[in-house]
Amino acid sequence: MQKGHRDDNKVTQDKASKKKKKKKKKKKKKKKKKEKKKKKTKKKEKKKKEKKKKKKKKKKKEKKKKKKKKKKKKKKKKKKKKKKKKKKKKKKKKKKKKKKKKKTRRTKRTRRRIVLKRKRPTQKYSCRHRTVENFFFHCSIQPGQPRSCDGDQTSCASNRPVESELRASTSPSFSVCQQQQPVCHFLVIYS
Repeated sequence: MQKGHRDDNKVTQDKASKKKKKKKKKKKKKKKKKEKKKKKTKKKEKKKKEKKKKKKKKKKKEKKKKKKKKKKKKKKKKKKKKKKKKKKKKKKKKKKKKKKKKKTRRTKRTRRRIVLKRKRPTQKYSCRHRTVENFFFHCSIQPGQPRSCDGDQTSCASNRPVESELRASTSPSFSVCQQQQPVCHFLVIYS
């Protein structure tokens, strides 16, 4: 090997090494650039998302405010209407000046009692004018014996004989009241 001349093999090696280094540097640069871009995109996306969220929140708040305002307006209108109605009523009442009789509200129980009262006679009801077919009392007839009330838990108030107060009906086990007010508490049966 002569002095002043370089080895071809070494030159080739140096060239390859340089190329490799350059390639590595380029790759590193590219990677860095990509990462930077990714970071930037991520930041941008985050910002966009936050902006969207803020917008949504604002819209919701605005909607709520609008609804509240509408409700308030409606309430005010209703109040005004009520006041007007009251004023009108007062004016009308003043004009009339006639005292109105208070109407008591009947309960379901009271109504039922009235209906039942219409349907059946009371224990003190006069049965002088009623016929045998209409109704009769559950009483067993035993002449000379105190009257016994069949089916009724209440015992007889009087111990007087039956013949003078009761008259036999078509069925011998039943009798019809002939008095204005029966002494016994009898059970009324409709035929």
